[in-house]
Parts: sequence; structure tokens; C-alpha cells
Amino acid sequence: MENCPWADGQMLGTFASKMGMLAIVYPRVNEVFPFILENALALDIIVADGQSDKIYRPGQQMNETKRPWWKFW
Repeated sequence: MENCPWADGQMLGTFASKMGMLAIVYPRVNEVFPFILENALALDIIVADGQSDKIYRPGQQMNETKRPWWKFW
């Protein structure tokens, strides 16, 4: 459990019919959030980041200066 990036137990209970919420433990945010963001936007899901007060929408241009850690190519 101490290596788990999720801050609140089972994710099944955090999703409703039109909205879901993922809580990430702070030390793992920089590792996990880019993965969540890229995959959510690829699925046409809007992401609201409560910590930075930013909203990310599918098709929106994002300023990314480096490749995410999970991209090997």
C-alpha cells in the first residue's frame, strides 16, 4: 500500500455516471498525473486539476517541454 499512488481506496466508488475523481498522494503526483492526463484526453475526457486550478480539454494545445517518463520512443 505504501507504493500505491492513489489516496483513496477503491476507485469504483469515486466514479458517478458523468464524473469521476482520482486522488493521488502528493509524492507520486509528478509521476502519475501526466499518464492520467494523456490517457483521459485521448479518451475525450475533460480533466480538472484541483491543485493547479487548471482544466484540460481534449484537443487543447498543451505546452509540454519534455517527454513523459513512460514514453520510450
